[in-house]
Parts: sequence; structure tokens; C-alpha cells
Amino acid sequence: MKIKIFGLLVAVALVGGLVVFAAHATGAYFSDTHSGAVAGTIGDIHVTCTGGATDPTSGAALDFNWSGMLPGVPYTATIHCQNTSASNPEDLYINFPNLTALSALNSLGTYGAVTIDVNGTPAFTSNNLNDNLVHGNHINMGVPDTIGALPPQFLLASNVGPTASVTVTFEFEYASDLSSQPPAGQGDKSGWNTYPVVATSTNPTMTGDVSGYAQVTVNAGDGTGSGLPFQIIATEPGNKPTDKGTVAPILP
Repeated sequence: MKIKIFGLLVAVALVGGLVVFAAHATGAYFSDTHSGAVAGTIGDIHVTCTGGATDPTSGAALDFNWSGMLPGVPYTATIHCQNTSASNPEDLYINFPNLTALSALNSLGTYGAVTIDVNGTPAFTSNNLNDNLVHGNHINMGVPDTIGALPPQFLLASNVGPTASVTVTFEFEYASDLSSQPPAGQGDKSGWNTYPVVATSTNPTMTGDVSGYAQVTVNAGDGTGSGLPFQIIATEPGNKPTDKGTVAPILP
């Protein structure tokens, strides 16, 4: 009897194994496959600017040189910038990398005026260049005036399409009531916007009628000199030049 029972258990186990095997063998599912590939091309952001005495093929800076500047006379410099990207639109910024030179200009107060036009429309204008927070922007008789500092960077044009061009004109004028000037015959040795501006010994917070209040920003790395260095920077639409290097988070 024990032998028969054992044989029966073995038979049941074998049958159970066959059942499990059969269940796995018939576990198929319907499917339908469509294939594709991810592809693309790399875009580019490029701008070409010409103006002044620059050879457009040399890659030199867009330098301008005003000579014999007199009060009450506007002086202008114009550059033409073209989007030379193969297919991408771009934003155009003007940047003033030498903050010491910029602050020297912004210490002129009412003795200097700057207007920057883009395609004939003013993008910035001020007849009181002042970056001093103590003696800075104000409202005259409740009416906003064109008073304020030229900023280190601002947007000139947005979403400029491929092959499209932008004309930028920088205009500067000394106020007509400016009275300080170099000694006779020495005018050609005095550069425009000499920096840094040093306060006079008689009044350490002022520099006379030439430069208004002593300049606010002086960086040793900017050096000394005259003029106002600038850059034209093209970026992806909606991005500022300072946005570069942003890293997107990697999601699990």
C-alpha cells in the first residue's frame, strides 16, 4: 500500500509540473512595432559688425575716435550688425566690460549726455549721467527726466532673424555750459572720458564741472586710459549674456 501511495504522489507531482510548464508556454501577447530615429542639426549664433575705420575681415575692435570735441556739439558713432547665423534668430546686447571707464562717464552728471539709437529709435537716453546713489536719479517737479547712468549691459534688439541687420548709433555731447578745458594748445593731449576720475584735493567728493561727482566704481584690473570699450554680444533668444553656463538638473 505504501508503494502505491508513493507512486500516486510522484504521478501528481509530475502532472503538476506539466501544468506549470504548459502555463508558461502559452503566455504569449500581441505586439506591433514601428521604428524611427532621432536626428537633428546643430544651430549657431553668430553676428558680424562693421563700422568706423575697421576692416570687417580683420576681426579688429570697432574703434571710433572723436577729435577736437567741443561743448554743445553732438558726436556720433554708428555700427551695423548682421545676424550671420545659418538658421537661428538671436538677441543682440551691448556690453561695457570696463566698469571703471563706464563709471567715469557716469560721473559727468549734467555735463554729459548719451543717446543710443537702434534703427533710429532711442534705446537709451540720459542728459544727466550719474551712477552715484547719493546724488543719483531723481524726479524733477514730479515729471520723470532723462536722468540716469548708462548701464553696464542692455538689450539692443530681440529675435533678430538670419541675415537681418541692426544699426546702432552711439551719440555723446558735452553740455554747452561746460567751462573747464585743457591749457591752450594742449587739447589734443586730453583724451575723452579719461579714467579713473580722481577727486580734487579741495573737495574730495567733487571733481569740478568736468566730471561732476567723483566716480563710484574703480577696479584695479580695469587699468587707466581714456575712451569707453564696448562689445556687441549675440545670444540665443530670451537669454542674457550672463545666463551662459547654466546646467539643467538630471532627472531620475
